[in-house]
Amino acid sequence: MGGQKPERLLLGKPLLEHAQELLRPHCDKLIVVGGEHGLSDEQPGLGPLGGLLTALNRADTAWVLVATVDMPAVRSSLLERLVSSRQVEDRAVLVHVPLSYPDLVAGEHTMLLGPQPQPFPGLYRSDLGPELRQFLQGGERKARKFAHVLQARLVEVRSDELEGMLCNVNRPEDLAAAELLLRPR
Repeated sequence: MGGQKPERLLLGKPLLEHAQELLRPHCDKLIVVGGEHGLSDEQPGLGPLGGLLTALNRADTAWVLVATVDMPAVRSSLLERLVSSRQVEDRAVLVHVPLSYPDLVAGEHTMLLGPQPQPFPGLYRSDLGPELRQFLQGGERKARKFAHVLQARLVEVRSDELEGMLCNVNRPEDLAAAELLLRPR
């Protein structure tokens, strides 16, 4: 899309501000990783997992609730269910989406290869930093693969949350689709 994604405007506010507003009701403290206003990745060039590693290592709480700036339409109710579903023995609580879901831009159905946990948004134990570092040192970069390795507790996305969960802003047309989803009706 060009430029810094966190500063891209959606309905007059930067994507970063949308993410902060989404997380704030569910967190005592916010850590921003990446962009001009956040912490630098401890190990640059590792994509979203590099940001997660930085957040896990910098957290001073037992759990880290993670959302990305490029998913501005995630519903607060989904984050609430992630947090409330957590059990003592869990290492992570992640979202499970149906086998097939709509592509918001193309209006088509995209097939996943079987049910998979989605890494973002997610609730992670902060002591997973060393395990994630080892995963990355093994050459892995796929966030979904790390999510699968964790054998996390899965929270099923509800039908009213699905559209927002799948809105990922990587292109100008994705930003336009997000505006349609978030515009007051």
